[in-house]
Amino acid sequence: MYNFYNTLDKSVYVICNHKAKKENFPFKVNEIFPFPDDCVKYWIEYGDDYIVQLIEYVSQIQNQTILVSAGPISEILIHYMFSANPNNQYIDVGSSIDEFTHGYKTRPYMNPSSQYANETSYFYE
Repeated sequence: MYNFYNTLDKSVYVICNHKAKKENFPFKVNEIFPFPDDCVKYWIEYGDDYIVQLIEYVSQIQNQTILVSAGPISEILIHYMFSANPNNQYIDVGSSIDEFTHGYKTRPYMNPSSQYANETSYFYE
């Protein structure tokens, strides 16, 4: 995935951890919509307000790519954004951008020496 991000030749919007900085990404970031560390607690307390602001924003942009890395809240955000404006591309990138947002690899599979780094997932019918 890292190679993909290094070759991404379009600018994107990112919903991710509040500590992220645009300059840490290997691709152009138009804007970061911050999300706090304790995303579930934040969602319970402020989710409605966040959605209102997010919908207002995504309704004003067209044909853009929005990468979402907000833990278990990601799919909820994508649902609301797509419902408000299906003319954008919304992608749940999960922890694959953690190295850019946190400055280090947060998952074992991200470490090339980990037993999980080179495993292939197989899905059967």
